[in-house]
Amino acid sequence: MINFRLHLAPMMVLATLVGCDSDGPSTAAMDSPHVQVLYQDGPLPDVCVRLHETQEGPVLAQAISQHDGRARFTELPSPAPDQYFVSMESVSDGGWLLDSKITQAKQNAIRLDSFTQSPQQTIQLPRGAVRSLTTNRKHSR
Repeated sequence: MINFRLHLAPMMVLATLVGCDSDGPSTAAMDSPHVQVLYQDGPLPDVCVRLHETQEGPVLAQAISQHDGRARFTELPSPAPDQYFVSMESVSDGGWLLDSKITQAKQNAIRLDSFTQSPQQTIQLPRGAVRSLTTNRKHSR
């Protein structure tokens, strides 16, 4: 019985620290630097958004958009560049992918301001940016 209590106590502490009874993202998470990916005026989940300092530079930070289309960055470079070049990749298994003109930073015109100046930003993907894998038709919602 004593061993059970000793093992249970760390589990209770862990559950308290993790916040098992949380109803959703914390206020800090909602206020964290993020970009919302939109397509046809709706959120687009399962997009890996990568930030670069130059068009052909290495990835400085990356995040995957969630059901609300928001990709939240937990680690950003310091000092932050004035702007980021953006590359993206579909990580969905939902039968669609991003057009190759959108996916690479050196081929697209997508730029984001520094998150120190604008912590919440939006990427509105142009019509035709999402392509269906099941037919030759463009993704429509």
